[in-house]
Amino acid sequence: MQEAVEAYDSIENDIVRADSPQVNAVLVYVSNSEQLDIVYPNYSTNVSNFIDKVKQYMSE
Repeated sequence: MQEAVEAYDSIENDIVRADSPQVNAVLVYVSNSEQLDIVYPNYSTNVSNFIDKVKQYMSE
């Protein structure tokens, strides 16, 4: 776990130095990928599904 925290900290620092507010780093611990889908659906969902929903709402 310590190695993961150090890697996360390094990535966060890189994001701040690059002044990239559109970039996010997330550190989570789950037992399996299904749990990740439940906790962070926006990070694990296929982006094309989101785009399709936006297009659908815009056409209504």
